Amino acid sequence: MHSSSRWALSGHRVTTGILVCSVCANIAVIAYALHLRRALPRVEKWSSIVGSKVSSFDAKDEGGKDLRIEFPHRKPTLLYVFSPTCGYCRMNETAFQSLAQAVGSKYRVLRIALTETGLEEFKDTFRPSEPLLTSPEPGLRRALRLGSTPQTFVLSPEGTVAKVWAGYFEGPIRADVSGYFGFDF
Repeated sequence: MHSSSRWALSGHRVTTGILVCSVCANIAVIAYALHLRRALPRVEKWSSIVGSKVSSFDAKDEGGKDLRIEFPHRKPTLLYVFSPTCGYCRMNETAFQSLAQAVGSKYRVLRIALTETGLEEFKDTFRPSEPLLTSPEPGLRRALRLGSTPQTFVLSPEGTVAKVWAGYFEGPIRADVSGYFGFDF
C-alpha cells in the first residue's frame, strides 16, 4: 500500500472518529437539556396550585415525634420547604429568617425539611428560630408538588394556597415576596 493511500485511510478514520464523537456529544447535550426541562420549575406549574386546598397533614418534629398540622388555623400559614444540603436553601436562609421574624406575629411560620440528611449541621450553622418539621406525608408532597427547593407558600387559615414562590429570594422573586408582605429585606 502506498503511503498516500495509508494517509488517506488514516484521515478517513480520524474524520469518522470526530463525527462519531460529535454525534455522541450532541446526544448528551440533548439528553441533559431534556432533563433540565423536566427538573426546572415552571411558572405555570406553581401558579396552577394557587387556589387549591391543603388538608391537615402529618409530619415529624425535630425529635422525630409525629405531629399533626391542622387546618383551619386562626392565622394564615407561611410554609417554607427546604433541603438542608441544598445550596440555594442555604443562600436563602438569612432572607427567610428575616421574613419569618417580620411576619411571625401575623402568620403561623412552618419549615419543612424534605430530607433529614444534613439537618443537624444545618441547625448548628443557621440556628433557625422556627420549629423544623420533617417527613411530610405523601399527600402534602403531591398537593403542593414538593420536590425542588426552596419553595415558599402562603396558605389561608382554611389551608387554601394563596401564593407560591419557587426558588431563593433573589431578583424578581425577592421583589415579589417583598411586595406581597410589605417587607423590605
